[in-house]
Amino acid sequence: MTSIIPRSIRPLTLIILIISIVLIYGYLKILNIGDLTTMLLTIFGGKPLPGIMLKSLFIMTFLLLQYINVDYISFCIDNMECLSIRYESKKRWLKVMLTGSLVISAFFVVLFYVGILTLHWIWGDFEVLMINLDTFGVISRIYLFCIIMVLLQIYLSLKLSKSNTFMIMILLSIILSMISHYQNSIVGILPQYHDSLDNVVGNLVLVLVLILLIKKASFKKELSFYES
Repeated sequence: MTSIIPRSIRPLTLIILIISIVLIYGYLKILNIGDLTTMLLTIFGGKPLPGIMLKSLFIMTFLLLQYINVDYISFCIDNMECLSIRYESKKRWLKVMLTGSLVISAFFVVLFYVGILTLHWIWGDFEVLMINLDTFGVISRIYLFCIIMVLLQIYLSLKLSKSNTFMIMILLSIILSMISHYQNSIVGILPQYHDSLDNVVGNLVLVLVLILLIKKASFKKELSFYES
């Protein structure tokens, strides 16, 4: 896994992510959104997104998450048989794919956090450079949201073509941006500012459900290989 992940995150990918973070930060500054936690929540849909531009920022971030994971997911799925032999079992292949996606997603969230902190430092906002429990909680809920989206991406990639998966994820990002106003919904998956136990538990259950669906989908895909 450690040898696959670096190859899936190419220098061009990092450049695109860094440029995107700078552009997003600059636009939020123009809107006088300078608080670190508020910035992170706005970027990841944890705050109501009233304007088309804020919705576009969320959709852009959503697609960047898919973008940074797509090469790794595609490699694991397209080489499922070879990797199953390499890792000695189908279960270990699945574990490697899921673990790798979680690591890449964690890197994605940390990159956004560190990037915004760095830009704050360059901008001269030194008072926001201290992390507290509230910020840590927000970052954790953002990461949980990213896990859900990446697991859904894996499931769809096992069931559908890459183009169909991409279109469904775009449609989902648009829908999520439109329902960002409903922050108190128990079934909401967007990261909320206030630590809602129902929201966190619901998202953890959704993660488990998606993992079970991925296991089932990978088993069916393996059978289809043998049948063909």
